[in-house]
Amino acid sequence: STWTLPRALFPAVVVDNSRVLNFDLIHAPLRDAVRHAMLTRLLPGDLRGGTLRLSFDNIASFTRFLADVGCDSFSQVTPLVAHEYVAQCKAFRHTKGKRISKGYSDQTLTLKFAAVETLWQALQGTPHAFAHPWPDATAYSLIGRQQDNKPKTEVIPDADLNTLFGYAAGLLDGA
Repeated sequence: STWTLPRALFPAVVVDNSRVLNFDLIHAPLRDAVRHAMLTRLLPGDLRGGTLRLSFDNIASFTRFLADVGCDSFSQVTPLVAHEYVAQCKAFRHTKGKRISKGYSDQTLTLKFAAVETLWQALQGTPHAFAHPWPDATAYSLIGRQQDNKPKTEVIPDADLNTLFGYAAGLLDGA
């Protein structure tokens, strides 16, 4: 079974098959839960088509891993199983001819792990709910990086802010 995402969610140059979510790629016992997650959490948002498709592909990858380790229900997903997924993704290498790849980039790993977190959030309060995949971590910290929570823009001093607001108020009053 497939869903075709609306053309409006994609740039005009995107081919039609890139708009298709193929649920046959999802481990069969988990399909209904993933459909629910896509319908309730991902589709109603303001996400663009490429983001939806990437999230779906990363969720499909996670469900294939779950099938490989014998999980037929999301209730069987424990932090231990999730950490096995993290380890497998970090260790992934593929070959092209005689070359062996470096594996997934940090950005790809973060997107894969964020998709699992999104799935976890979407299934809370449903019969498919599972424990947080990594209770003491985030998708970003799992790749070995710490998030920089410092603001990128310095705080505007009060004197400058008063001048700015005074000028803006004058423009509005004159309009």
